[in-house]
Amino acid sequence: MTTMVFVNFPVSDIEASTSFYEKIGFKKNPNFSDELVSCMVWDENFFIMLLSHARYKTFIGEKEIADTKSSSAALISFTFSSAQSVKDFGKLADENGGKSLYLDNGISEEMMYGLEVQDLDGNCLEPVWMNSEMGKNLFHEKISLTNKKALTNESLFFILKKKSYILFSKETS
Repeated sequence: MTTMVFVNFPVSDIEASTSFYEKIGFKKNPNFSDELVSCMVWDENFFIMLLSHARYKTFIGEKEIADTKSSSAALISFTFSSAQSVKDFGKLADENGGKSLYLDNGISEEMMYGLEVQDLDGNCLEPVWMNSEMGKNLFHEKISLTNKKALTNESLFFILKKKSYILFSKETS
């Protein structure tokens, strides 16, 4: 069985958010949508559920909904077939009320390219392309850390044995 991923985003305006996601390439599934929820389909395995604040609160108990316009709650990464397709996705977001940011992480575009794309409410998607060698190593090579310090989301470790690259950024304890 193939795993399906459903990302739940709280949004302030279901109709505007649905329109935004349609304009950047998602399709609305009306069978799982109503006035409180829009089910946005990327492909047969990846879905974003746009939930009104009222509906979202039914899933989080006493917690507050994060203000994603001023704080980061999560980065939802998914892959694209080329660096250019990532750039095109970011451009569509910019043209339709979202915001795309390129953050230079020191990895050449020939190895990997990604953006942070924010929707109308500041929820973050991270479209990314990586070359096939990087992908193979990321998923098939065991990465052992001799220093067992915790890595923050500022950290980036890719060990590419075949290319002899060791790329990293900040490590914290």
